[in-house]
Amino acid sequence: MGLPSPGSTTSPTWSNPQSLPRLMRSLVVGQVLPGDYATQTHAAAVVTYAAAGIGVAHSIAGVSWSYSAGTLAGGALTIADGSNTVFSVDIVNEGPGSIQFNTPLIGTPNQQMVITLADGSASVVGKLTVLGHTLVSGESVLFGVDFSSPANSGYVAIL
Repeated sequence: MGLPSPGSTTSPTWSNPQSLPRLMRSLVVGQVLPGDYATQTHAAAVVTYAAAGIGVAHSIAGVSWSYSAGTLAGGALTIADGSNTVFSVDIVNEGPGSIQFNTPLIGTPNQQMVITLADGSASVVGKLTVLGHTLVSGESVLFGVDFSSPANSGYVAIL
């Protein structure tokens, strides 16, 4: 990791940003990391985050997009958590557009997350940027602890 010296106006650079601790990645405000951006002409622009491992989920703070250079038809944005579509919206204007989630969208541990900006039609350029992508360790507990999960194997049930 190459951090700039104090007082420097140079941005920090990392050879493998995905390996940064979650807190450190969260503090890099506005930083778009490699793999957070896709562009295509007359094809879907897709950002895919591979399954991150047992007990580790993807989290995103928002998505920005634009279509340009043609007549838009069939614009749409979808976010899939594994095989489940968890967010879908039609896009009718070229943009740019952006969606910021009030609470980051957190996927299921050990599932891939796929963000897709649909093909906007012939000669239309689609650009997609995922904002605030981080990895979250642990599992979400809503109504109790799943003791069959390896992430919770250190807990003792008190009945």
